[in-house]
Amino acid sequence: MITFCDSSNRQLCIEQTLQHRKGFLGRTKIIRRVRVGIGEHWAEFDYRELTQDFLGGQQIAESLSSSDGPVFIANVDWAPKSSLFQEQVAGVPEHWWVLCFMNFETDPVQAAFSPKDFDEFLSLASEG
Repeated sequence: MITFCDSSNRQLCIEQTLQHRKGFLGRTKIIRRVRVGIGEHWAEFDYRELTQDFLGGQQIAESLSSSDGPVFIANVDWAPKSSLFQEQVAGVPEHWWVLCFMNFETDPVQAAFSPKDFDEFLSLASEG
């Protein structure tokens, strides 16, 4: 497990998990996930989505599972006008990235990253 502080100095725990599953014709399929935890809350993401290549094109990654409903890692610039997400990221600087728990009525943005810190976060999430 790796610990990392976001741009607001909130501590996150990053951990990779592997799941082995029997696939078609008995082949073993390995599913690699990244679990990001902050306090008692956590979310798991597909390892392939927490890369600069994927996020640079999509600007958003949705959790596969979490402790608290849907969770996104997204660039605040992606927020569609008049959307719930835009309301939730109000006050976060342009070009920053957030870890957003959509079901939280108060403080849905649990972590915020400057572009430089986000690159470091992605680098740590891909270690393993």
